[in-house]
Amino acid sequence: MKKVTWLLFSLFMINSAFSQSDNDHTVKIKKNNNSSKNIEVEIVYKKKTEVKPTTIKEENSTTDKTRFLIKRKDKSVEKSETPVEKEVTKNTTDFNSIFTFDKVDRAPIFTSCKVNGITSSIKCFKSGITQFIKENFEYPEEAIEDGTTGKVTIKFTINKEGKVVDVVATDENDVETLTQYSVELLSKLPKLEAGVKEGKPVATSYEFQLDFSL
Repeated sequence: MKKVTWLLFSLFMINSAFSQSDNDHTVKIKKNNNSSKNIEVEIVYKKKTEVKPTTIKEENSTTDKTRFLIKRKDKSVEKSETPVEKEVTKNTTDFNSIFTFDKVDRAPIFTSCKVNGITSSIKCFKSGITQFIKENFEYPEEAIEDGTTGKVTIKFTINKEGKVVDVVATDENDVETLTQYSVELLSKLPKLEAGVKEGKPVATSYEFQLDFSL
């Protein structure tokens, strides 16, 4: 019996899971040769590992269970038989809020995407962002002359009409040349199909990085 118990304990203690953040998304840009348009674009996703602890609960003895059941039975006799009305849960979703991708049923998508569901829509959205940058990116001439490189974090909102608004960029080295260009570039994103929550279009926010490299 002890050997069986120890084996079960060992099996319960081995439990791990992997998770990936929707916004953990970096687009690497590398300029080639002497042309500002000749670039390499690469999309990078980072994986995080999380170990979930396992809790083993000890069961009470048969005697304790029997006593518990008897007490519950005795008390139930004293309860009134008046029917209890069920509470109706009202929908409290504020559709005027700005949601992150993990809080919607479908992420915003480019018109070329023909997908449904949160996983496939996020994948298609990220692919569309990468393709847009590849087709429209020009390394700033001033940054080329100064040899400026670095990572720029970009945040923006896709409103209920599918328009990209409130674009904000911050650079790890506080270089205005890169942040200003990043805002100008992402502000040119085409109109998208807005994110969807409970069948209604909603505004969503997104954040990713541009990695400028010469």
